[in-house]
Amino acid sequence: MNTYLRSNKLSWSICYSFLVSLIDAIDYLHFEDLSSNDYLTSNRIRKPILIHRDIKSSNILLKSTPNLSLCLSDFGLAKILPPILTPNDFIQIGTYRYMAPELLELAITHTSDALCKVDIYALGLVMWEIVTQCYDYSCKENRILKILFYSIYDF
Repeated sequence: MNTYLRSNKLSWSICYSFLVSLIDAIDYLHFEDLSSNDYLTSNRIRKPILIHRDIKSSNILLKSTPNLSLCLSDFGLAKILPPILTPNDFIQIGTYRYMAPELLELAITHTSDALCKVDIYALGLVMWEIVTQCYDYSCKENRILKILFYSIYDF
């Protein structure tokens, strides 16, 4: 996606679909599925919370068919969130440009929520990269973008 963004301007509808698809991807990774389904056996493997730890525009692939869409990739540094966290879970790993300041300063709280927020910080930077490649927008479109961000972060 990094190369595509450098050489293309996006319409607001494509920009919006890119943002939503990234949010959906991170939501899926950070969601722990503990639901029980009647049709599955008790041996069902449930989806744990995954922390990507290297979200950046060059780790996002652009799929062109049938419509432009994004796919999060490069799970080489990803980690299943363990039930008990250790100091090794909070090491500086990933790309410095996309690292949350608290991780860079080693001032991160040692909680699972803090690890998820490191991914969210990187996601925000990627979202900024996408938005800055959109065509100039009018007041109406600015209002739509504000509604999108407020609905995501639930201010």
